Amino acid sequence: EDGVRRAKRFLDKYNGAIVADEVGLGKTYIAGKILEEYVQENRQRALVVAPAYLRDGMWTQKTSEWGVQFEVVSYAELRQSRQLGGDNNVLDLDVDDYQLVVIDEAHAFRNPSTQQSHALRTLLRGDPPKDVVMLTATPVNNSLWDLYYLLNYFIKNDGEFANEGIISLRERFKQAQSE
Repeated sequence: EDGVRRAKRFLDKYNGAIVADEVGLGKTYIAGKILEEYVQENRQRALVVAPAYLRDGMWTQKTSEWGVQFEVVSYAELRQSRQLGGDNNVLDLDVDDYQLVVIDEAHAFRNPSTQQSHALRTLLRGDPPKDVVMLTATPVNNSLWDLYYLLNYFIKNDGEFANEGIISLRERFKQAQSE
């Protein structure tokens, strides 16, 4: 419940949150409570993006288990979506109809130059701005830049944390990485 409250505070302030915790400690539960609020209470549309094995397994089961209706697509389907630069009609709705996007195993989007990262950035654009919840047990794989690039999906202003003493997020990560 504390994780849900914290994630919602970040969503309210930044339109995004990274839920990073060890395997089995409740990331899916947190996402489920947030999905429930958006879909059932706020009557908004939600999309979950997950690896195919999680799309076909856990996430497909959760819609009926939780009684919450949301669309689930795999990474490959996201890349192939015509609305996001691909060749296939994948998404059930227009991209601007989704208010919440949940990314499971979000560390797969740490490289900003991939086709799937481009598709995700395209999905998250639009008006009104979408909220994004990124779930990962490993927000840092290769370097601190992995985390930086995940944050960039929803932190658009390099000076967003100036009031907290971080004048430039990029420079702060550059400094931390060098240390």
